[in-house]
Amino acid sequence: MFNFLIGKKIMKRCILSILFLTVFVACSDSNKPEDPSARWTTYTTENSGLTNGRIAPLVVDNNNVLWIGTDRSGLNRFDGKNWTNFNSSNSALSADWISALAVDKENNLWVGIGSFSTSYGLYKFDGSNWTHYTQSNSGLLSNQIYSIAVDKDNNIWAGGWGISKFDGTNWTNYDEFYYSGSSVNATIYSIAFDNDNNLWAASTWGLFKFDGDSWTNYTTANSGLNSNRPHVIVVDNNNVIWTGVGGTGAGQGLYRFDGTNWSHYTSANSGLVADAVTDIAVDNDNNLWVGTLQPWAVDGAVHKFDGSKWTRYNKPDSRDPSSIAVDKDNNIWVGVHGELLKYRQR
Repeated sequence: MFNFLIGKKIMKRCILSILFLTVFVACSDSNKPEDPSARWTTYTTENSGLTNGRIAPLVVDNNNVLWIGTDRSGLNRFDGKNWTNFNSSNSALSADWISALAVDKENNLWVGIGSFSTSYGLYKFDGSNWTHYTQSNSGLLSNQIYSIAVDKDNNIWAGGWGISKFDGTNWTNYDEFYYSGSSVNATIYSIAFDNDNNLWAASTWGLFKFDGDSWTNYTTANSGLNSNRPHVIVVDNNNVIWTGVGGTGAGQGLYRFDGTNWSHYTSANSGLVADAVTDIAVDNDNNLWVGTLQPWAVDGAVHKFDGSKWTRYNKPDSRDPSSIAVDKDNNIWVGVHGELLKYRQR
């Protein structure tokens, strides 16, 4: 009997020890920092329905579906599980070079086709039907579309060689974007709207602001810009303007404008790894996401900027970013050459 009681106590202690070790290991694992690489997902032509080509514009629609434009294989739709490709062979698209995407308040997709294509124009897709707008069948100013944005009143603004506004019925064109007496109209690369519904456009002749009545042109002569060729523009949740200069010329980098003061961020004075800015996006927490690339070299990165701290994401396949988008779950989507990257923040 005594030996039985001793054995029972020993067994009880063994069980308690095993339980303690199990809880300890579980707690240790829960406190272990997550591997940052585990937050990344890479989609390629081999492991997904993504089609070939450099990913250009990205946009997330009102149902949290991602639309992916490419430079040679049309448009991809990804709902998190299923992939659908729209191209010049299976849809109303007249070409496969997608240069601009936007979604209106009714969840219609607007598609622009720009350079390196012989067929241009603006397209509307309601999920079933396509409508193609050109200079010949509508009031569209330019058949080459490089940028599209939607204002608070659900008007569509399409930028090419000038800007067209479409309210669903009527077209209004703005075509006098000239600089220093030049007779060449500016190319509108990017359009954004601030909290007051002012339009901001990045162009080959600097930045333009339109308040509904008059235009203001910001250049190296009258602002903090060090280049007259910004090609991307966004507005953050605090109504601050952010614009980027890429390419190989002078004045590359990221610019911040709060309506009064300008700031210029480069690899020399900030956490940017390279100076040529490829795209900018603002996430749901008002963090800025910036893609950079060193021209003629695959030496770029995706950066997060919270207003004071820079975080660099330079895993091998994120070093060639061409476009960035944020979905409703605050995931970051990055387009690179032939691949789509997803970064899970939470």
